Amino acid sequence: MFCKKCGASISPTAIFCSGCGVNLNSEVNIKMNRNLYLLSVRDEYVEMIINDVKRWEFRTNPNFGIFRNRMISKNDILFLVSSTKGTNDAQIRCMCEILTILRNEEVRSYFDDESSKKWREAGCIEGSCRDWEFFKSNILYKFSTAIKVKAHKVIPAINVSDIKKKTNGRSWSGKCFLSTDDLKNYSVYGQSVTEYFKDIEQTFMDKIS
Repeated sequence: MFCKKCGASISPTAIFCSGCGVNLNSEVNIKMNRNLYLLSVRDEYVEMIINDVKRWEFRTNPNFGIFRNRMISKNDILFLVSSTKGTNDAQIRCMCEILTILRNEEVRSYFDDESSKKWREAGCIEGSCRDWEFFKSNILYKFSTAIKVKAHKVIPAINVSDIKKKTNGRSWSGKCFLSTDDLKNYSVYGQSVTEYFKDIEQTFMDKIS
């Protein structure tokens, strides 16, 4: 986050700006610096992704953690992109793992006991959910609602092969981590990737607001 008055970088827990000393208690003094990231969820990368996610220091670190040496803040948007048409077990597993890791005291208060019971019965707490319809309707919705202020919006998106490089039309391999700047070189269905996902985000947030 950045101070609107002087532009200095500030901690989400700070009371006064270290640059100009302005009181940050009022949200009008805070300018959010949000980025958009794409992360491919492919079968062969799931374990690596899960291991990275487990390094997120959600309880103590104002930044979520490091994905391949890139700092991701709580205010950023993280899209999971499936490597196959539809949603595969790898994507579900990864989402469930993220859900499990983020269920600390702060986030847990958003969930009722009945929901937790259903998740456990479906095996979702351990990241082994096989019922995508159940997951989508009962878990992803609540998960995204609960963390929309405190964490990333994790949204199932599009197929990796649908993301094309503007210069040569080649599909994104999914082997790299695309940030906002990287996405300027890619398009999806003839539209800017950034704009495409911005539309998805708005539609999604409209549904859960």
